[in-house]
Amino acid sequence: MFNRPFFGGQVFLKYYHVEQLNSAVSEFARRVATCQKCVRALTARRRYATMKQAAVKCEQDMRQLNDILTELTQSLTPQQQQHSDEDAKRHEDERRRAKEEEEWRKAEKDKAEEEKRKAEEKRKLEEQKKAEREENKSAVRSCSTVQLFDQLIIRSIKPAISILLFIQLLAMFSKLFKLTFRFSLKLTNFRWNLI
Repeated sequence: MFNRPFFGGQVFLKYYHVEQLNSAVSEFARRVATCQKCVRALTARRRYATMKQAAVKCEQDMRQLNDILTELTQSLTPQQQQHSDEDAKRHEDERRRAKEEEEWRKAEKDKAEEEKRKAEEKRKLEEQKKAEREENKSAVRSCSTVQLFDQLIIRSIKPAISILLFIQLLAMFSKLFKLTFRFSLKLTNFRWNLI
């Protein structure tokens, strides 16, 4: 027997009372575990029910949002098409303007180069004329009036002079040819006379 204090007194138990108490404790523990299982199952069911309601509500909200977005998309589609067409037109205009501006810059550059080339040619012509004038001045100083007159005529009327000179040369050659022919005739006559 076990002596246990009980409110200041002692309890005397028989040998089988311990086994009965142990079985009662184990039965009590099993029932407590069963109660805990039931309570946990109840709280889990409630939590599941609230989560299911929240999921259903979320799904309904998503459907409503999807319907609203579909309606908005259908109502905005013509406006979006119009905006995309305007954007495409604006981009095309910008590309066209950029191309025109590039062509204008190229034309301006070519025009500036052409003006520069013409100015260079004009400068060279002026330098050439200046050099001819200097040459004429130096020729005037060093030449006689006849030579000066000849140089001026040759330079001012070169094509006509060259034609006239060519005609004069032909005439001189023809005279020379006649003279040589006459001389050769006279020479042959002289030879004949000698024979």
